[in-house]
Amino acid sequence: MEYKGNLPPYDNAKGLEMLRSGGYLENIRMFACPSVEKRHIPDGSQVTEEVTDYCYKGGLTEESPIQLLMWDKPDNHKDFGNALYSDGGVQGFKGKDWLDKAAKAAKEVNSPK
Repeated sequence: MEYKGNLPPYDNAKGLEMLRSGGYLENIRMFACPSVEKRHIPDGSQVTEEVTDYCYKGGLTEESPIQLLMWDKPDNHKDFGNALYSDGGVQGFKGKDWLDKAAKAAKEVNSPK
């Protein structure tokens, strides 16, 4: 990671574009959800809100507690969504409130036992 142990500071497409242009996540197609209607995204394209099907939380560090890092945009699925956590874990959640469940799961992991 560049930026002294920090992920790019910007949320959503702007932060993801920094990862792509920095050589960390170069394949532009990885920013497209397989469940969303297919569209052609030319190689070398920049990550924009129109290209990516995911939300990204910028500014996390290697020392940050486990939290949501990326997740499906709300229109990707009906009553379902996937979440990528800052520790690399991925989990899918069912229900209209799937994003709330995903955020709650991260908080539970970080809660003292």
